[in-house]
Amino acid sequence: MFSAQMMADGHREGVRSFLASLATEGSPLRRFWFDLLDRPQSSEGPFLIATKDDRLIGVALVIPRPVGPRYGRMVFYVSRPDEENVAYDVLLPAVDRLLRDCGIADQYISLPAETVGDDSVVSRGFVLDTRLAGFTIPTAATPRPSIPGIEVSDYDGTDRDLNAQVADLCNHALRGDGVWSPLGGVGLQEIITLPETAWLVAVDEQTGQALGAAEIVPVQSLYNLIAVKRSHWGTGLADYLVFLGLERLRAEGSDLAFTLVRPNNAASIRLHRRFGATRRQDTLIFRRPVASSA
Repeated sequence: MFSAQMMADGHREGVRSFLASLATEGSPLRRFWFDLLDRPQSSEGPFLIATKDDRLIGVALVIPRPVGPRYGRMVFYVSRPDEENVAYDVLLPAVDRLLRDCGIADQYISLPAETVGDDSVVSRGFVLDTRLAGFTIPTAATPRPSIPGIEVSDYDGTDRDLNAQVADLCNHALRGDGVWSPLGGVGLQEIITLPETAWLVAVDEQTGQALGAAEIVPVQSLYNLIAVKRSHWGTGLADYLVFLGLERLRAEGSDLAFTLVRPNNAASIRLHRRFGATRRQDTLIFRRPVASSA
């Protein structure tokens, strides 16, 4: 008898043992999952578990990154190799129901490069998504100088006027790429106030105008330089924001940061390569439309 359900507190230790059996002690995978398990579910997103006759066979984690109704959610799946197909069959419908109820259109998964053409993925409707490329960056970066007249600080999303400026800045940078949906004031505030997310905003000290924005998600070792206002390209502001983000992740215990960049954004790639970024050739991103209720 197969079933899928939300993980309850009573399942936590069983899930921990299951994951420990699949990843060596001290490995990045094990640290990632255990870090998430040790956090409240409402903070990072729901775990779903698949069982067969009450025996755990798979786990899925939906990352709640609300970037507008069309933008999908990243989902992490893990199972024993010999039960991968069964785990997918049990978990995918449950994840679809969850995402569909939230109005989400797509789910994304990150898989090893050798998975291309793997029937367990392709036959379930996943297609390779080439709109984003993953890069890793060492967090031990050479300090960059601050920019005179610009203050960079943590931002909590509570200033309505600044919220609108940051949303406009982000939308201008991300417009028309087919990946990100527009960030309205409510959607942006929802992202910024997620407990696991930190934001940095650069502001002109005289005018109070937003000049740059960046997002940090320590639990995922994720760093995103979202935007720098065109008037401040080439001033060193982008380098300073990247440095501050990497410094934050290093303070949180991450040796490497992960970031997503559009492959055709040559300027962004050059920026990150100045910090030693390398493209992840071993990991690819796949996308799958959420199945309808019919």
